[in-house]
Amino acid sequence: MDCSEFAQLRRAFMGGHTHANANYVGCVLSNVASQDFASSYPAVMLMEKFPMSRAHVVDRIISLDELKYFMSCKCCLFDLTLYNVYHRLKHEHPIPRSKCWECENPVVDNGRIVMAEKLSITVTEQDFATYFEFYNWDEMTISNFRYYDRQSLPHNFVKAILGLYEKKTVLKDVVGEEVNYMISKNMLNAAFGMSVTNPVRDEIEYQDDNYVQIKPVLEEAIEAYNKYVRRFLFFPWGVWVTAYARRNLFTGIRELGRDFVYSDTDSVKYLNPEQHEKYFEDYNKSIQQKIEKAAAFHKVPVEQFSPLNKNGKSKTIGVWDYEGTYDKFKTLGAKRYAYSMGGEFHVTLAGASKSGTAKYLANTGDPFGNFNNDLCIPSEFSGRLTSTYIDDEQIGRVVDYLGQEFYYDELSAIHLEPSDYNLTMSDEFVNYLKGIKEEGW
Repeated sequence: MDCSEFAQLRRAFMGGHTHANANYVGCVLSNVASQDFASSYPAVMLMEKFPMSRAHVVDRIISLDELKYFMSCKCCLFDLTLYNVYHRLKHEHPIPRSKCWECENPVVDNGRIVMAEKLSITVTEQDFATYFEFYNWDEMTISNFRYYDRQSLPHNFVKAILGLYEKKTVLKDVVGEEVNYMISKNMLNAAFGMSVTNPVRDEIEYQDDNYVQIKPVLEEAIEAYNKYVRRFLFFPWGVWVTAYARRNLFTGIRELGRDFVYSDTDSVKYLNPEQHEKYFEDYNKSIQQKIEKAAAFHKVPVEQFSPLNKNGKSKTIGVWDYEGTYDKFKTLGAKRYAYSMGGEFHVTLAGASKSGTAKYLANTGDPFGNFNNDLCIPSEFSGRLTSTYIDDEQIGRVVDYLGQEFYYDELSAIHLEPSDYNLTMSDEFVNYLKGIKEEGW
């Protein structure tokens, strides 16, 4: 990599897509089905093709046909500017506002661009293909176009991922193997994480009785990364892992249409499940075909992609896996949803305890009705701790719970205190919800 290429890759890197269909935000829905991918990131690492060369720079893309040609056979990275962009499909909007380094007069749906007079964003070919399906625009310009030759990841790396997935599957819920299960699960996740670890990081050095933060010189850090003889990873691999995973997720979101309710990185929640069975069946068949190709290329048995769990059930990596159907479901946006299933009430609320929040709401008499904007979770249920940093030396004596007195002399400390959790939705999002409710869809 060179420095400008690395900066562009950093701009292109995004995580998973976590978002709600705004048309259902605040609504209590019945019979909401849930599907999730089996190990989404490791799956694309096994089955897809990644940058396997130095970047080649193209001075100018002269037509959409030329762009489609490069996208069909190369891994592409480029800066994209769209003019008068607006949503083609009302149920979801993939472009994140936070990744746009230029954006004029946008309409934003909980962090996602609905429409804008102009926006600029750095994308891979996988991202562009998704945006092309979900948006219309009057004009576009492409700059800083790079492409890489693409190929499957190295054999040994793929075999290591397969081995970890097998251990994770075989050891899950096996009594006495909890530690080994967590090790294999964490190592499997690390296969992606270490591939996209930023090679340009601040260093902390201890100098003259003080810790000093040292900013690296970009050129020197990139040169050291390029020349490091023990390196077996390539930063662009991690960029494309999440790009492929988002593309897979959006095939489901697009197909579900008005029935799409919520997504979180590798899962979808949706209505009318019987109407969408064919999509999930066809998608899983396509994954089986990819598995056969990958197995042949890496010279490994196809069966390794489908290890058996403790009950003897085959768990194929990368397929949509039906989780069940919720009796009731309600979402208030990303990482904010509640559901009941089999008579039990559950809550996912970023920043608060799942079990504590569910217990608190269940005791209110109307858990779904009270799961709303301006909800306050008391400190004894929230699981939140407020940290107070004490940087001055503290000296004194303290009596513990047994009545014993101790002397203390601490140079610094952190005080942790339970605190309430207040759920609030931004004014921008609330106003957007009011607008679409009035407009209808």
